[in-house]
Amino acid sequence: MITQKKFYIPAIFWAVSILYLSAFAGPQIEINFILFAPDKILHFAAYGLLSILIGWGYFRQHQQLSIKVFLIILTIGFTYGILMELMQYLFLPNRYFEFGDMLANFIGSFFGLLLIRMYCLNIIK
Repeated sequence: MITQKKFYIPAIFWAVSILYLSAFAGPQIEINFILFAPDKILHFAAYGLLSILIGWGYFRQHQQLSIKVFLIILTIGFTYGILMELMQYLFLPNRYFEFGDMLANFIGSFFGLLLIRMYCLNIIK
């Protein structure tokens, strides 16, 4: 049983890293470009990687990554992002709740899952 869960260790490690960065990162820098802020790119990348790692762990364990599993992992990533934003709003006086961050988390999770699903489908063929 433990050997099957070992595939999720990188995802768990990364989720803890996101928790740390969400709670203890330095002061936020307000630099806005015309289309997006660097902060949103970091959210996109962090949650994209989280979804890739969860998807890879699932694929290694089950040798498939169905649309149903895709949606479940997307929900996990999005929910985790919402929880991190709520944690910042409720418990961290120098951090802020931002809908833009949640959107970047969702989009990053979605694209991360697209990448890992395409990769896994190529492995199966």
